[in-house]
Amino acid sequence: MERRLHDHLQRGFKGVQRGIEGVHDHLQEIHRDLSQQLRTISDLQKKACSTLLSVMSKVDMMVDNSEAQEAARLPRRPFITSNDVGLGEMMRGVVQIGTPVRLHLMCESRLEPHIVEDQPGMKLIVGDQNKKLLRWISVNFIRVVWFLVKAGVQVTLGAGSVIRELAHHSVGSKAGLVLADMTLDELKRLDNLPMIGKSQMAEKVWMFLKNQLPPENNISSCFKLFLVRYNPGTVAVEESYAWLCEKCIDKGKKNNMLKVVS
Repeated sequence: MERRLHDHLQRGFKGVQRGIEGVHDHLQEIHRDLSQQLRTISDLQKKACSTLLSVMSKVDMMVDNSEAQEAARLPRRPFITSNDVGLGEMMRGVVQIGTPVRLHLMCESRLEPHIVEDQPGMKLIVGDQNKKLLRWISVNFIRVVWFLVKAGVQVTLGAGSVIRELAHHSVGSKAGLVLADMTLDELKRLDNLPMIGKSQMAEKVWMFLKNQLPPENNISSCFKLFLVRYNPGTVAVEESYAWLCEKCIDKGKKNNMLKVVS
């Protein structure tokens, strides 16, 4: 009797052991699959990041970022809004002298460039001296949005976007490319502003911005942006500065990508 009970228990233990080994093997297989998927996701993220860095570098070339502007750590993505005139009028240069406008700056996140919602901006008045410069800023802004979307980057506008025309026409999505393409085609026919390459106008614009913007430590109050320095190895160059919103800064800190300078 005891012998039969012992044999029965032994067979039971062996069955349980085989079951545990089977579960262990199955879990190991799941772990291998998950590890492979995580490696694949990581590789895709690195590839996407590399692509975006390349895109943003080309955008900087397109808007004629100069070495002097980089050294001064000036914001790279200015644009103009107005309650009195539309973006199209601003780009065509038909804005009247004395028109009030507001200077805004985009968040310069390399992974998600976007317009900062509810950004106060800085009030300017269109005058003889700045009219062409403000128009250049407006033209380049639509070029930047067009180029980013063409490259597959979703330029987020937000529900409270200060650029109502862009939100209305869906610029920032594939559906809005037709509008941007038509606008740019018209500019190419009527405009002598360069698409790429160094220009005296670009240098004048960056000098204008340098003179108009508040001191570096006061930009955050007008534009809700803060100067950050990307850690070496996280961007295309050894050391790079950018103006980011608080949300993008928090993301960058979590990924150990950057440090706040001001």
